[in-house]
Amino acid sequence: SKNLKNNISISVSYSKNINRPSFDLLNNRIRKLDDFNFSIGNPNLRPEFTDKLTFSFNTKKQEFDLFYSKTLDKITTVWFIEDNINFNQIQNFGTSQQIGVSYSINSKLNKWWYLNTKAIAMYREFKNDDFSANKPIYMLSNSNIFKINKTTSIDLSIQFTSSFIEGNFTTAELFEADFVLKKTILYDKFYIRLYVDDIFNTVRTKNEGLFNDLNTSFYQKRKTRSFTIWLTYNFGNKNKISTKRNQSKNNTKNRL
Repeated sequence: SKNLKNNISISVSYSKNINRPSFDLLNNRIRKLDDFNFSIGNPNLRPEFTDKLTFSFNTKKQEFDLFYSKTLDKITTVWFIEDNINFNQIQNFGTSQQIGVSYSINSKLNKWWYLNTKAIAMYREFKNDDFSANKPIYMLSNSNIFKINKTTSIDLSIQFTSSFIEGNFTTAELFEADFVLKKTILYDKFYIRLYVDDIFNTVRTKNEGLFNDLNTSFYQKRKTRSFTIWLTYNFGNKNKISTKRNQSKNNTKNRL
């Protein structure tokens, strides 16, 4: 990395990451979904490794990245047929690579508006012995905080992801908008928050998979829109709250 004039810096970074499968996926179990569909574990599942190279250009409030990454032994779901029975199993199924750019801005535009936005455009490719797919992908995350007065503020955020490929699966686009109203009274001792998650009720899961023996199609619409009121009263002195935390780099709990 190197610092330039006017709060500008440039950097180049390389990382190699490991993603270990969960213990549940490694369990040699068989789950019956119905008479014709079974899910089986895979004790031979290996971790996937990702190499990533990133070039960054940063200012005080903005960041521009150019990146490339490649993942070996990609962990993904595989469907196959034996004796007219459908089986699905998590396997190391191929190689995934992507190249793209990202731009983010984190700025207080004026006294009442704070903006945090990130946009990503990338090209992703997946290959294995029998299959190959590629697709451009676009992502946008936008968070706005509007300060009405000293005690009242509004948070409005949106997230959009275009259709993308993940292994042999193509996933449909996804859009979500969330709203939060915050209010403090009684000398900042009483907090009132109103949450509206997934305002337009657009969050759903939809994907299609292509395999040698069969094609799969999945759609699920859960109850994603919700309204929550959160009331909090602070009896103590907030300046005396302990900041001690248990910190650990052990990621075993994330695999349970």
